[in-house]
Amino acid sequence: MFAIEIKTNGKTIIRLNPSDFIVNNIKENQIYVYTICEDKKTADEIEVLGMSKEERLKYYNLKT
Repeated sequence: MFAIEIKTNGKTIIRLNPSDFIVNNIKENQIYVYTICEDKKTADEIEVLGMSKEERLKYYNLKT
């Protein structure tokens, strides 16, 4: 992932290299992620990424 675009409250936020950028209120915003993939098959596999509440908590606990 080399960029993220968030549309919220009528504004658009774009961040390049967003490795430490935290997105709040994920369900309330439109979020687009830009990445470079080896091929279309890989791009199709990651087109929709979902995480359960438990997975998100585990991820955020590892980062703190």
